[in-house]
Amino acid sequence: MIAQSSIESNALQIYEAYPKKVGKPKALWEIKKQLQRIEFSFLLAATKGFAEAWKNETDLTFCPYPSTWFHQERFNDSPETWKPHGNIPGQKPTSIMDLKLSLQIKEQKSHVLKAKNTFEDAMGIKWVNPEAKADYLKLRNEIKGLQVRIEEMV
Repeated sequence: MIAQSSIESNALQIYEAYPKKVGKPKALWEIKKQLQRIEFSFLLAATKGFAEAWKNETDLTFCPYPSTWFHQERFNDSPETWKPHGNIPGQKPTSIMDLKLSLQIKEQKSHVLKAKNTFEDAMGIKWVNPEAKADYLKLRNEIKGLQVRIEEMV
């Protein structure tokens, strides 16, 4: 189990990475709740990705409060939906930055999924949960598709 001081420190680091600094006590409570089940590195990477999507915005009126973003687990949403304007559901990202961000998030998700659902023995890697393996393989295919799209744009 992670020490309470580590959870506090990690939650604060994640909060500081979020672009809108409001409702800090509630936000920290929601972040700590997520840290009980989501890896710190994933949550921090997703938060930084979200902040990157909003970095050039001077008006944060439509940026969700951090407590809402973490409570609704929006860190699991597709990074393409994080953009402040033009969020059309199903719209594929068009900029190389969007593609690279989406790639980074999907790679992190696949790493976490594999780490939590596999073990290694003399015969190799074994999956504990067949659904997790299917989700992992789907993510890996999406990652390959993103890599191809990025190479086409470069």
